[in-house]
Amino acid sequence: MSIRRIAATAAAALTLGAAAPASASATPLDELGGVLSQGIETVDCNTLRSTLNLIDASTEGELLTADTTRNQLSQNLSGLGATQDLGPLGFVAIKYASQTADRAQECKIVKEDTLLTGGTGLSSKIADYAPMLSSMLTKN
Repeated sequence: MSIRRIAATAAAALTLGAAAPASASATPLDELGGVLSQGIETVDCNTLRSTLNLIDASTEGELLTADTTRNQLSQNLSGLGATQDLGPLGFVAIKYASQTADRAQECKIVKEDTLLTGGTGLSSKIADYAPMLSSMLTKN
């Protein structure tokens, strides 16, 4: 992992307000993911909306529209990959696309999926992993 990515990840943890326990100074970098994940779950809705709008403005295509559903946002974020230079919040939003999409739905930034767009609840989670499962099945 590059120094730049480590610095961006650490900055994202601070920006998202993910307060780590006092013993976090000894926490390995691998455990930072849990802190970032918790940060996404509690990020302020206005901060999340601003971050998604910045990502949308900084990338090609439409990441977020008035009709975007939770599954569409998750897929759009995952499709961007970590190669984009979007700053620490953008990096975290892309890395944890599924959780970002969940929080965006809670904040009413995106619409809930219908049966036609991938269902709700558990089937939304399955839609996040379906492309990976499909590629695994076709390789065998």
